[in-house]
Amino acid sequence: MAKFTLEEKLQAVFRYIKGNESSHEIAKTIGTDHKAILNWAKQ
Repeated sequence: MAKFTLEEKLQAVFRYIKGNESSHEIAKTIGTDHKAILNWAKQ
């Protein structure tokens, strides 16, 4: 089972794309590594 749902991943990616928060900040708030955010955004 995935740790994050598709909806949660999309929310994180939208926050990152907006540019108001860094991948490090978002990752810290949701409890994952910042590389996961970058990977989700790339996908």
